Amino acid sequence: MKFLIQGYKNKGQQIFAHVLFWVLYMSVYSLIVSIPVELTFWDLLKRTLYFLPVDIVITYVLIYALLPMLFRKQYLFFTLFFIILTVITPITNQLINYHIYLPIYHPDLLEKYTFWQFNYFYFTISSLSIALFAAAIKLLKQWVKEQQHRNFLQNQNLVSELALLKNQINPHFIFNTLNNIDSLIAIEPGKASESIMRLSEIMRYVLYEATADYVPLEKEINYLKNFISLHELRLGNTFFKFDFHQMRKESLVAPMLFIPLVENAIKHGDKKVEHPGIIIKLESSEEKICFEVRNKLSDVSINKDNAGGIGMVNLRRRLDLLYPDRHTLEVSVVDDKEYKVRLCIH
Repeated sequence: MKFLIQGYKNKGQQIFAHVLFWVLYMSVYSLIVSIPVELTFWDLLKRTLYFLPVDIVITYVLIYALLPMLFRKQYLFFTLFFIILTVITPITNQLINYHIYLPIYHPDLLEKYTFWQFNYFYFTISSLSIALFAAAIKLLKQWVKEQQHRNFLQNQNLVSELALLKNQINPHFIFNTLNNIDSLIAIEPGKASESIMRLSEIMRYVLYEATADYVPLEKEINYLKNFISLHELRLGNTFFKFDFHQMRKESLVAPMLFIPLVENAIKHGDKKVEHPGIIIKLESSEEKICFEVRNKLSDVSINKDNAGGIGMVNLRRRLDLLYPDRHTLEVSVVDDKEYKVRLCIH
């Protein structure tokens, strides 16, 4: 019965659903009505068959002619034609009752009652009730369809936004790296050449690995190490300290998620402090992944907002999209000397 609500895959399924609907209607209606009256189920089923054409016509007129008026907000036309429908329905039912059904099964009643002596309310309700029930199913299907379309558009918007955020991250990273290489070319050409090789490895990851929604944590950490090695050429091999011992390599994480935290630490960290100037720690288990970056603050950075920048803004937005209600991002400053950011993904 699921397709009655969600839609049909082909014409045959639609025809089957409609036939099934009317068979169920006749069976249930005859069963319910046969309880309080002195007629058997089969007698009522035969009687229902006589009036079924009217029920079918009224139902499909309501669904395929009147409801579209309602969807188009043509309320006046909908009301007018619905009133006409309620007038025509009982008269049509009485025509069938008086000229076809009664002459066959109850000819004696024709001598007692005239054509206009009939239960107007009963003949109206009997046909319109099933029509309104079918209309309710149609409205429910329409609502489900609109919800699915709305969810599709929302997902498309999220995909587009995530792609845009990734595209913003990549140029941001390249811009910083090329600046570093440019500063080394004239001073230390050998280190500049090594930096270019590191950059090619990083770009290979960005182009071929980071396009996935999630990557193994081990690959993301290797990318992070390559990224940091570029800055070590400028800042020194002991400027960064790593603690990656508690790492569950098979864990999955969104690509390029940790880089903004490291970039932010490099940007606002004090380059003149005793090494290590930046401490990076990673902990991972089946339940969560925690990535922590600590850096000493320079005198200039103390007076600035260290959580700003396009990289951190993009990171917060990506976390909201990829890990809604499943992440924490804690930022703290210790004694105006050390800046700490801790990201945990659950």
